Amino acid sequence: EYSICEGREITVNGNIYNTAGTFTQTLISSEGCDSILTIFIEQINKVEKMLNFSLCQKNSIIVNNETYTSPGQYLQNLIAESGCDSLLIINVTDCNKTFSYDFEDCDALVPSASMIYDEFIPIYAGSIACGEVSATNVFRDNPNMNKHSCTGGRNGSVAMCVSSSTSCNEDNNLVTPIAFEFIINPTSGFQVAFSKLVFHQKAPENYAWIAGNSGPNNYPTKFSVRILKNNVEIFNFIEGLTALDWKEELYDFLNNEDFIASNSTTFRVELFPYCAVGNGATVSAWDVDDIEVYTNCVNNGNRQISGKIDITNMVVNGANAWAFDGIDYNVTDIKEDGSFTFQNLKSDREQKIEIKLNKNHKLNVNALDLVLIQRHILGISNFQSATKYLAADVNRDQKITVLDLVEIRKIILGLTSEFSNNDSHRFLNEDELLSKNNPWEISEHYKLKPSFTNIETLRFIPVKTGSVD
Repeated sequence: EYSICEGREITVNGNIYNTAGTFTQTLISSEGCDSILTIFIEQINKVEKMLNFSLCQKNSIIVNNETYTSPGQYLQNLIAESGCDSLLIINVTDCNKTFSYDFEDCDALVPSASMIYDEFIPIYAGSIACGEVSATNVFRDNPNMNKHSCTGGRNGSVAMCVSSSTSCNEDNNLVTPIAFEFIINPTSGFQVAFSKLVFHQKAPENYAWIAGNSGPNNYPTKFSVRILKNNVEIFNFIEGLTALDWKEELYDFLNNEDFIASNSTTFRVELFPYCAVGNGATVSAWDVDDIEVYTNCVNNGNRQISGKIDITNMVVNGANAWAFDGIDYNVTDIKEDGSFTFQNLKSDREQKIEIKLNKNHKLNVNALDLVLIQRHILGISNFQSATKYLAADVNRDQKITVLDLVEIRKIILGLTSEFSNNDSHRFLNEDELLSKNNPWEISEHYKLKPSFTNIETLRFIPVKTGSVD
């Protein structure tokens, strides 16, 4: 028994082996008699792993002592625990502040203004290359009861001050959260990630409203952050601790698929202060400043995979569907020459591609096939190709026996219209057909590892079940 790395070879008694399989050598023993050496070779595939990082996390990314400071895709060739080659794909995405709220235009000089939130409009930092983002103003539901004031912000700026819930039950409905919504519309073939949320919060011991009152504050000790995607909750952080002075709160959603938009998507963000300290003051206020939303393009939705079916001796009419990664593709996706192309595929997932055709089992099956199979069973003329073995194995038990002959006779005589445990056609992975000696080890699919690399070389060889000739 031997194990070899993908792309490597091993020499046994002068014979070179570079593929997985079972092989035999006929040798002469010390007594001069025949000796059969059976060689089992396991092939360890090249390990490929993908890591995603965003510059939102920090100014530079360090992986295996390599530093990356700009967006892009980087490769590291390593050695896996098995001793074989390992490829590490490192994706570094940019950090784009898409829009923010600075609260500089806060207006609550008169009571009626405290019920209106339309001055808190988004400030857009710039466009993104893979889509569009549009946001609402900051607001609170039921604004007549949930008013706001203006207070001193960070670094001498202006901030918004809102009432908080004195209850320590985060589900308290008397006070509504600070909220805003935004819509992401990705460009066709791309995805956009809501990658980071930043805001600054303060729960001071004494409140001080601009052009208003000041005094002791029954300040909240906790806050929660809730995020919904198309009205479905995807994030709920509770029992965040407030601070007596300005404190930055940062939430990184990189590598969280829930925060990726593949089509038009609405996100809603809610910030909720609660659980007052209980000092007896009549005002319970929370200050918020400089809310920032970051997005980035996700380069995992535009991979292209293509190939061809060898239809030289095949009747294509009747192909009913492709099975591809759980998605059905109609026969119209196959061109007349047998070629196919799939676009906009997610490159962060393993893909399994196989061809399915299960119609007209009797096609090209006749008495000559019975004769050829019988001659093989009797040892008169054994099959010399893997495709003949697979065509003859109509019951898929990985043996050629009288049971296969019985199934073919029933098809020819019209007693049955389908093989009991087989499709009308089988489509072989050409790479394995050319490299494997054992027909039962040849795959009928391609399994592709996650990668950004486009693939154009997949080839399938069809075998008509029962048609040995």
